[in-house]
Amino acid sequence: MANTEEKKIEKKTSYIDLSLKIGLIELFFLTPLIFYAWATTFTVTKNTVAEIIILTLTALWVINLIEGKNYPSLKFPLSLPILSFLVVILISLFQTHTYYTSFLDLARWSSYILVYFIITSCLRRKKWIKVLLIAVLSASFIASSYAIFQFYGIDFPFWKKLSGRMRLFSTFGNPNYLSGYLAACLPIAFTFFCLSKKRLFLGIIIVILYTGVLITNIGGCIALFGAAIFILLTLLIYKEKVFFKDNHLSLLLLILAFTIVTAIYSTHNPLNPKGKNVIAEGTAYTNFGYSSTQQRFLIWLSTYEMIKEHPFLGSGVGTFRIHYPAAQGKILSQEKNRKYIPQANKSINAHNDYLHIWVETGIIGLLCFIWIIAIFYKKTFFYLKKVKKEEKFFLIGLSGGGVAILIHALFSFPFHIIQNGLLFWLFLSLSTLIGEKKIKEEEEGGNKENKDGGKFIILKRAIQISVVLLAISLGILRVKLFIADTHIKIAEMMMKEKAYPAAASELTKSLKFDNHNGLAFANLGECYGYLKLYDKSFYALKRAEVNWIYPYLYNNLGCSYIGMKKWDEAEKMFKKNISLFPNSANAYFNLGNLFLLKAKEDILNENTKLAKKNLNKAFILYEQGKIFKHTFPLPLRLAQAYNKVGEGDLKEKAPSPFSFFTPKSSPFLDILIPLIKCGGEGCFRLFFYLPPQENYTPKAKINIEIEDEEKKLVENFTLEKEIFPFNNIISIPYKILEKGKYKVIIRLRYASGKVLLIKKNFILSHTDY
Repeated sequence: MANTEEKKIEKKTSYIDLSLKIGLIELFFLTPLIFYAWATTFTVTKNTVAEIIILTLTALWVINLIEGKNYPSLKFPLSLPILSFLVVILISLFQTHTYYTSFLDLARWSSYILVYFIITSCLRRKKWIKVLLIAVLSASFIASSYAIFQFYGIDFPFWKKLSGRMRLFSTFGNPNYLSGYLAACLPIAFTFFCLSKKRLFLGIIIVILYTGVLITNIGGCIALFGAAIFILLTLLIYKEKVFFKDNHLSLLLLILAFTIVTAIYSTHNPLNPKGKNVIAEGTAYTNFGYSSTQQRFLIWLSTYEMIKEHPFLGSGVGTFRIHYPAAQGKILSQEKNRKYIPQANKSINAHNDYLHIWVETGIIGLLCFIWIIAIFYKKTFFYLKKVKKEEKFFLIGLSGGGVAILIHALFSFPFHIIQNGLLFWLFLSLSTLIGEKKIKEEEEGGNKENKDGGKFIILKRAIQISVVLLAISLGILRVKLFIADTHIKIAEMMMKEKAYPAAASELTKSLKFDNHNGLAFANLGECYGYLKLYDKSFYALKRAEVNWIYPYLYNNLGCSYIGMKKWDEAEKMFKKNISLFPNSANAYFNLGNLFLLKAKEDILNENTKLAKKNLNKAFILYEQGKIFKHTFPLPLRLAQAYNKVGEGDLKEKAPSPFSFFTPKSSPFLDILIPLIKCGGEGCFRLFFYLPPQENYTPKAKINIEIEDEEKKLVENFTLEKEIFPFNNIISIPYKILEKGKYKVIIRLRYASGKVLLIKKNFILSHTDY
């Protein structure tokens, strides 16, 4: 009777064990390839699929563990540092102020850790390691092939319409994600190449993967180069010189293929119709003036600012995106960092995963993560001395793939991209199994005998049922989040078509599935703003502020306040938007509109002095906004208001948290065309900015020429005006007798050999303003 019961348990666990292995294969094959056109990002779809598979695997794993009483994974060297890292992440939850965002990030880290323990508990045959790695290589080969097709213009037609992406992204949604993944897979492909007799087939796969890395992102190339150096040195250290001797022809052919592919995508030729030059792209990143490099410097400076706030325990897992805008604002408020203003933006990642982990979990979390890496490589080098040749090559390939990911993490965020992060934890688990000699050529006989009999059967079943119910509940929650995201995507498309009532309806549906989604609230607030439902807009935007601070949040809040006639609050919001995102053109324009509204009230109240001051502030703000959005036309109502207050010059700094900014501190000149009736007198308003480091004269010479339609000179005079560093608004009076079209040409000499020139067309009519 006892034997019969044991056979039933063994049969049940063997079915579960097989299901776990199949589930792992699906996880590592599907996650890199899965996509859905109607999600806001590829990441949403991949997270949903991966986490549902992992939840299912976790439930099966717990059932299997309880049935078979087989707990080997906790005895491994990496178990303690991994569990310590998990504990620190959980402790960081006490630091967070938005549990919604933190739990989303916790789900990703928990997925990695669960996958590690599931793999180390379930795999016991060498063939399953190979099958799992083949699944990874198959996915990478398909993704790389798709990227190559995209390079040559072969793609699904709906991507351009739905996602708007014009770069090479394959099934990853971002070329940076793809290149890092392919770079990590290449060492595994090289391992199979070294151990297999079918080298032509594997060589083709390697060349396809290399081509994918080369055409997508230079960061992947750097990671791949680091991994290649690591593999080469490791082979030499562990006396595998004979390998190079025995396989020199195959290796030379592989190197030749790499050279040819590199040459193809570095020169103009029929196979490179886009004229891509990977060498030039690589050297561009060494230029500190390169926009991408500048943006990373700004992000890293802002990240360091965040670290200083909570250096030991961090700000809470998942909260980087919440605190980043405030840190960015602090950095950009410093004069020495003003050159980074054009790069200001919302960032949800630090573009350096080690700094990111430090921000969210503190130095303790970072040290635990480094502990995991250190033990991994320490044990790998220890294992290499003891294992056989085939196992040695697998260890080198796995650790080489890990090096690629770790190098990529220095300037990107592979651990925050689920398919890339899962790959690293796969390498950890498989290296552990091979090194600890838990892999056998033949399957060990069943699980350990369950000696408890029926003693704890009720407790065991209660735990199993609880785990299954928890997995189902979390799975349903994950699906609801995904459905909510699809409604946001539809709403965003409707917003582009200005169908705001329909978009608001979709966003309302989204919030029924996920009532904490900041992006949904942000878009809803914008829709309500366009529909002039200002109270509803204000409420939605305040809800968005909890976990989705984006470049236009406070600008839109300011617009809501204006709609509610709360001008002082609106001014605070526009200034806050400028302080966080000082390159946000709309915030400057709207703050300028606000001062223009105030000036109009001052004019009605016959307070000319205050009206002039507010008009000048508006003028400066419009001009500052034009630095970031050149096509913006100065509003006619500004000229109309100026005509009612008369002339006047300005010596004043910009009314914002920043003084006036131009890229590279260049001087700037612009004209506000007057509105006067025919035969009347008027004046140009001339705005110019002089950087404080320029050697300017106390007075500027201003030459004004006015030509008619036939290019006949009708006005030509020169005057001198006192000038100041920073902002200047100067009135230039003139008189024209006839209506028609004119061109004004102004030359401003403000220092020896320094001249600013501007030309503008304008029309003079009989209209009385």
